Amino acid sequence: RMAGRPSKILMVPYTMTQLVTFEVLTRESYSLLQSADFEQTPAIKFTISTLCAMVAAIASSLASQPGDSILSEVNKGGEKTIADVIKSFELSDYFRGTQARLVHMMSIVTVQLVLYDIIKASVGLSATGAH
Repeated sequence: RMAGRPSKILMVPYTMTQLVTFEVLTRESYSLLQSADFEQTPAIKFTISTLCAMVAAIASSLASQPGDSILSEVNKGGEKTIADVIKSFELSDYFRGTQARLVHMMSIVTVQLVLYDIIKASVGLSATGAH
């Protein structure tokens, strides 16, 4: 079984991809709006936050899927090590369950990132990526 640090290491691709994707996409979206002299209304800011959060959810889910597939296989029991699982996996095995994970993660990550922006705005900070 993978407990403790090894399983936490598998969260790194998920977290990094989620936050970097959200930050870059929101920054570029606001930059594009600003260069087009488009008014940044609260509705536009909410839309940018939501759409960028959805894309970040998809990207982070796909980035972490291989690690989660390995973790799931190791945690099934038996004497399999990470190396054993990697040796036995074909490419498609790393993405087993991707559709269900995408649905699950899109709802969680989108809500998290949109709430993050709403909370930032409620305390007087700019939305992620906004200047």
